[in-house]
Amino acid sequence: MRKLLVLMLIGVSIGLTQEDDFSFVILGDRTGDHQEGVYGAVVEKSLAEGADFYITVGDQIEGYANFFHDINEQWEEYFGIVEHIPVELYLVPGNHDIWDDAFEGLWREWTGREPNYSFDYEGVHFLILDNGRWDFTADLPEETFAWVVDDLSYKEDARLTLVFFHKPLIYYTLTENEGDRLHKILLEHGVDGVFMGHLHTYGYTDYDGIPYTIIGSSGGHISAEDFFQYAVVNVERDSYTVEIVPLESE
Repeated sequence: MRKLLVLMLIGVSIGLTQEDDFSFVILGDRTGDHQEGVYGAVVEKSLAEGADFYITVGDQIEGYANFFHDINEQWEEYFGIVEHIPVELYLVPGNHDIWDDAFEGLWREWTGREPNYSFDYEGVHFLILDNGRWDFTADLPEETFAWVVDDLSYKEDARLTLVFFHKPLIYYTLTENEGDRLHKILLEHGVDGVFMGHLHTYGYTDYDGIPYTIIGSSGGHISAEDFFQYAVVNVERDSYTVEIVPLESE
């Protein structure tokens, strides 16, 4: 049985072009004591969704090794697992992927992308933010905040704007009723949804009208109460739905 979470976000349709509806798969964390063979099984099951592209919420490799050779082998293993995905795969950096500045270069080499980047698909804007190296939102580099503001300002005409990052730092601060600078920026620029990972368990909260969704593990360790999963997001006009799909049917 699938578990279904529906988020209906109604926006202003005036001035929008007739972009096509589409769907994409979100893969959760693979690592953090990865369970052998699980991520591959999740990927294999998700292929039946016929998604237009895939995106992750970080932690593709175990990382935290001292030698570039070891990390290269881990990236090679990862891309061997996902090589059968027939569409574009967008990776989000997690703390296991870039844990210090020295290994940021390997991220670029293997993914072909910057740690912070964005892209557009059928009028929807996707922003990918690297926050895995920091433990508090306030610790993010000043240039990161400036980049987010600039990127979102440039794409304010998007029919939807979705943001992805690994650590749910916003989740922590807002749960404690503390102010969060990044949340304020996302709110000011009309972001329609945020997707995160790191905790290896599903979670959902709405703050000031922005849905924050934590995707559970797709291969990293889980507790006895959790289950391996991926998510399918269906975009229709100026709204979307999120469906959490367990690896094992109940």
